[in-house]
Amino acid sequence: TFDPEPLAFAAYDSQVYDSSVPPRRPSRPSINAVRVREREAQLVHERGVSGALREVGLAIGKNPDPGELLALILKRMAEILAADRVTLYLREEESGELVSRVTTGDMIQSIRLKVGQGIAGDVAATGERAVVRDAYEDPRFSPQWDLQSGYRTRSVVAVPILDHEGHVLGVAQALNKDGDAEFTEDDANMLSALAVQASVSMETLRL
Repeated sequence: TFDPEPLAFAAYDSQVYDSSVPPRRPSRPSINAVRVREREAQLVHERGVSGALREVGLAIGKNPDPGELLALILKRMAEILAADRVTLYLREEESGELVSRVTTGDMIQSIRLKVGQGIAGDVAATGERAVVRDAYEDPRFSPQWDLQSGYRTRSVVAVPILDHEGHVLGVAQALNKDGDAEFTEDDANMLSALAVQASVSMETLRL
């Protein structure tokens, strides 16, 4: 009698072990799926920025204490940028120097910079933003504050704070993005958006 079972097994065996058929690779997320997730994360971040700007705008409308308003702006800057420290330097009219007035994170003392000194001083001198991925590789960076405090600066983003005529009122500077990440041009754009709000507060403080 004819027994079909050996033939059936052979056919099955050839399908399983046929060396001409390439092995299947583990499935990966499609490019579109990755882009969708990236876009969703971007939208969440943009909503956070919009919410922060709205909160600061409402606070300005209520005319709070300018010092408290600047502290609120710095707090929101740190949150949005995921920065370890954010410092606001104001330019003194008499000396022309930059003086740290408001800061997040611990600081050993007030910092005074001449315009052109350090990364923040260079931003004040040129009116141009700075995005520095490795502070110790940037010739503008001065490590003296790190040496005194034991703090280690890795990455820096700094933008000028301008009045309505384009004059430099100060500089907003953020240090060390969380998780050893690097600051980007998008971070600089967000910092500039909040720096506009800081400018309004600083002009009120001057008046």
